[in-house]
This record gives sequence, C-alpha cells and structure tokens, in this order.
Amino acid sequence: MGLHALVIGGTSGIGAALVEALLADPAYAGVTAAGRRVDGHPALDQLATLHGARLRRLVLDLRD
Repeated sequence: MGLHALVIGGTSGIGAALVEALLADPAYAGVTAAGRRVDGHPALDQLATLHGARLRRLVLDLRD
C-alpha cells in the first residue's frame, strides 16, 4: 500500500526538493505536490515523466 505525502509549496525551493526526495523513496506510493502554479512547471513535468502516476499535482492558493 505505501505512504502518501502532501507537500505544500512543492513547485520550488525546499518543497520541490522534498517532492523529488520522497519520490526517490520506494516507501512512498505517491506524492502530491501542491502549489499555485503546478501545471506546465518544468521540474514537475520532468518528475511526472520519471514517476508517472506516483506524482499528483494539486492547484492550491491559500489566498482564495
């Protein structure tokens, strides 16, 4: 079954590094990267190519 992580701010900086590290860990069945701009983001696009359905993207803006 595996673990699933939700990373708020997963599109840049420490958040993006955390998403990448979690996807590299086989204990995690999935990782959700949340942020204001997740579609068309080059780093997330590359991770999605490598990890497929294990990476989910969630548009989330706390200002709304």
